[in-house]
Amino acid sequence: MRGIILKSVFLLLAFGTILNANASYLFDANCRAAYNAAWGLKPIDATAYLILEKKQHPDNLVPLYLANLSRFVEIFASEDKAAFSKFKEEKETGLDGLKSDTKGPWYAFSKAEIYLHTAVLKLKFTDYLGAAYDFNKAYHNLTSCVDEYPDFLPAQKDLLLLKAVVGTVPGNYRWMLKILGFSGDLKSSMAKYQVMLSQMEKSSDYSIFTKESRIMYAYLSLYMLNNPSDAWKNMDAVTQDFNTNPIDAFVRGNLALRLKKNEVAIQAFTVQVQNAPPIPYLDYMMGVAKLQRGDKNAGFYFGRYLKEYKGEHYIKDAYLRLGWAFLLLGETKNYKNAMDLVSVYGTAQIEEDKNALKEAKASKYAVPIILRARFLFDGGYLIKAKEEIKQVNTASLSMDIQKEEYYYRFGRIEDALGNNNEALYNYQVVIDKYSDQDSYFAPAACLYAGMIWEKKKDNARAKAYYKKCLEYHGYIYKDSFDQKAYAGVKRTE
Repeated sequence: MRGIILKSVFLLLAFGTILNANASYLFDANCRAAYNAAWGLKPIDATAYLILEKKQHPDNLVPLYLANLSRFVEIFASEDKAAFSKFKEEKETGLDGLKSDTKGPWYAFSKAEIYLHTAVLKLKFTDYLGAAYDFNKAYHNLTSCVDEYPDFLPAQKDLLLLKAVVGTVPGNYRWMLKILGFSGDLKSSMAKYQVMLSQMEKSSDYSIFTKESRIMYAYLSLYMLNNPSDAWKNMDAVTQDFNTNPIDAFVRGNLALRLKKNEVAIQAFTVQVQNAPPIPYLDYMMGVAKLQRGDKNAGFYFGRYLKEYKGEHYIKDAYLRLGWAFLLLGETKNYKNAMDLVSVYGTAQIEEDKNALKEAKASKYAVPIILRARFLFDGGYLIKAKEEIKQVNTASLSMDIQKEEYYYRFGRIEDALGNNNEALYNYQVVIDKYSDQDSYFAPAACLYAGMIWEKKKDNARAKAYYKKCLEYHGYIYKDSFDQKAYAGVKRTE
């Protein structure tokens, strides 16, 4: 019902402005309220503000962009494939509506945002070719907008984001960027992004975009610049409404998990998951956080996620983690059943689900102590993780896959504790002895060894390890590791 209402409103906004000679762009109080409602995952509120704006300023075109934004956020959260099909139809109507006034920066920006939203959703639904087309459209609209209106900060926020990401695309994909006409540089784009953020915060016209921009900058800081403290500083500053805003809870908790701030993540999720959350993935992440802390009710959240989620991703991974929760409770029969279900349900389109298939097939080799140490490490409980893994009797590890994981996990724990020499020793064992395995441990060991040497200011060794990471082929997570390794190469040049 909600989707029908929103679609009707979108069409009303679009058809009411197409070929209107008096059309213009006005980002007024109603539009600002609709923008905030969209990013608060309150599509009904956003719609109400847009209807009010339509009555007060029937010629305003900004609501077309905002209606698209609200639909984008809702579909991104729900991963509703049927809603996405309707979204693609609405996109064309919205783009046609914007043609009523093609002058000024808001036209190119609004058009680019609609293309960006579509591209991101196409990525989520694994339409990579279609996503490339829409990213291309967004990129070139933003480029022309910034060239003609260099002080228009909303366009800068998008273009600099794209340029930073483009600047870390691994070499084997750069031919595609040339065909699409993309160009970018990580260091200069991130430096300009920081300047843009400072200007945006001080601007009465554009400060409303600061929160969105800081969240994006936080992720860029972590994944592109390998600067976790800066990433968290930016995220923490703008996501204090996590108890009332599910988007805040989502991004705050998601980054906290990646930064091993497990208690912070649990705090961010707790209120949102008291009942089935508006973003099902919040249940999945709460399950992850609970598993990492060793809570006995971790399986409940994975179970509810699997029951409520209507999308295609993280289903195999959720069954895998549900199985692990059973294993650590000593429920071996339920563990085996969950591992069997990994191959039955969900798709293997994203890396996590592909990895879940692989780990489920090797589940008979799982070592509970290593698994428990892995979760404690992932949650940031480093001392406990080291105490746990030290209990492993290496003589009892009969399979190379067990030995390889032992040294890799030990290396990751020592790395996080700041014991660089011990971490490098364990990483090197993995690289020297187990590079012929088809797991991700050896390339990951190269990546993290490179990061240690980079912190030591030994750029030559760091670059050598990053380049070695890029040499591995045919393993899960290759694309994400390659991007991080390539970013490392660029940083150490």
